[in-house]
Amino acid sequence: MSRGHACYRFGMADSTAEVFSAAKFTLRAAQTGVTWKELASRLEVHRTTLGAVRSGRSAPSTELLVKMVEVLGGTPEDYLDLPERPSWTLKLFRMVAGYTQHAVSEALGVAPAAVSGWETGRYKPPRSVVPKLAKMYRASEAELEAAVSRHGEVAPTEALVLCAESVVRFAEVALEAVAAMPAASRRARSALVREQLEVSMESLSSAVRELPDESKRARLVGVVRRLAELHASAEP
Repeated sequence: MSRGHACYRFGMADSTAEVFSAAKFTLRAAQTGVTWKELASRLEVHRTTLGAVRSGRSAPSTELLVKMVEVLGGTPEDYLDLPERPSWTLKLFRMVAGYTQHAVSEALGVAPAAVSGWETGRYKPPRSVVPKLAKMYRASEAELEAAVSRHGEVAPTEALVLCAESVVRFAEVALEAVAAMPAASRRARSALVREQLEVSMESLSSAVRELPDESKRARLVGVVRRLAELHASAEP
């Protein structure tokens, strides 16, 4: 993989970027009366990360979405802007059911990479697995078969933007991990993260100029700005 490919600088998240609603999340939190400081503690995330999710600059992982439901109540659907059900992907069925890829892999006795492969269309789930998935996802087998057939239909430009948005989440997690390290090793690790952020910003800034879609270009600009904020906050 190319060193300059921003989507692989921090890895790919099990992200909710394509459907998460910051507005619905903010409203839900306000209705519970919990403070943002307390919520960050209960969700076990840094307040900066929570602020980025709240403002829409970043989307949570599916794992964090599940925690939100546990802490704030409701169902995953209460935090998402979903398309019509007939257009759902296999990943959306899993997300709405409240499962992470890891949880599905444990329930089925398969590797997490297998679940990821089914969702990205690298290969189809075994026929024997479909009834089990249908039960877990509260869907019909026909719905899941249709979802499997829709893999790979995401346009390249949309895939790029979603990938870039996942980079933000991983960068935030990386900086949180660095901040918790002993001082002796923190500076070196921080320098590495800063270098990766610089590569990502350079790569994505170039991509912005090539995007013909104005809305996707605006989203990518937002990603670059957020990465710049994270770069500035990293210990030099």
